[in-house]
Order: sequence, then C-alpha cells, then structure tokens
Amino acid sequence: LEAAKRLYDFLKLDPSATEIGDKAAKYKNQYYDGMIQLCIKKAAAEPDKAAAYTAKATELREERKKWQLDEYGRGVESAPTDLDKRFLYGQALLDAGDRQEAFKQFQKAIKSPKYSKKAGLAMGQCLLFMGQIDMAEMAFRDVSKQLSDGDEDLKKDLMYFEADLLVRKGDKTAA
Repeated sequence: LEAAKRLYDFLKLDPSATEIGDKAAKYKNQYYDGMIQLCIKKAAAEPDKAAAYTAKATELREERKKWQLDEYGRGVESAPTDLDKRFLYGQALLDAGDRQEAFKQFQKAIKSPKYSKKAGLAMGQCLLFMGQIDMAEMAFRDVSKQLSDGDEDLKKDLMYFEADLLVRKGDKTAA
C-alpha cells in the first residue's frame, strides 16, 4: 500500500506519467486482494472471530469497488484510446451494477487483443442482465467461436451464462 501511495504522490506531480498510475493501481489492487485473502484465511483459522473477518473482507470488497470506479474512470479519461483501460473500467462498472455504461466500455474494449474474448463475454453478460436475451445469445455465440483449448476459465464462465440464458428463455431442462 505504501508503494502505491508513493506512486500516486508522484503522479500528482506529473499527471502525464500514466504508466506510473498504472503501476500504482496494480499495487493497490494487490493490496486489496491480499487483505481479502488474509481475512478469508483468518476466518477459517479462527472460527470464533469468523464473522468479524468476513465483515472486514466484505468492507474491503466494497472499498475496492469504489476505488476501481474512480481509478479506472481516471485511466480512461487520461487515455481514451487505451482499450485495456476501457475493459478494466467496464469491469468496475459491471461490478458496481451499472450494466449499460459497462456495456459501452466493453463495446470499445472488444477490439483489444488482450481482452477481446473477455470483453465479448462481459457484453453478453450485460445484455443478459438488461433483458436483451436474443442479443446476449448472439454475443455468447460470437465468444464461443473465438475460444480455444487454453480458455478453460472463459469456457466455464460462458457455460454458466448460457445456462442462465436458457433459464431466462424458459428452458430449465436444457440449462
């Protein structure tokens, strides 16, 4: 956390140093991830204090959500053509429940070589939650065509969302 703070202090002096901001954001995300994992481990190891550790983990998740919205929004403002930043901002918006704005960010991020498949899946997820079943189905179909053997996690996520789509279409048996 201290490293992130120092990098953010430097960024205040030179706002054009976006790579410094990216590194600071990486460190801050690692801080949140580490603290949440620590709370989970301590909750398992100390059952009498599990409720407190679980509450702290929830608090950290909410704090991270707010921070990510601000941080990734700033990143998109400073570098509007950076598709990777668009994806991260879209993910933060999706996590915060703003599916329409997230969808807009994923529409742009889908052109990112790094996040193309994930952005396509997230677009389908947004459409699904917005009730656009047919469009979500098309988005999932497009993502399915792009997946390869190395995309096991994405395949699992896609399977989950396709099952949700089938339930929403009324076909629980197929789901």
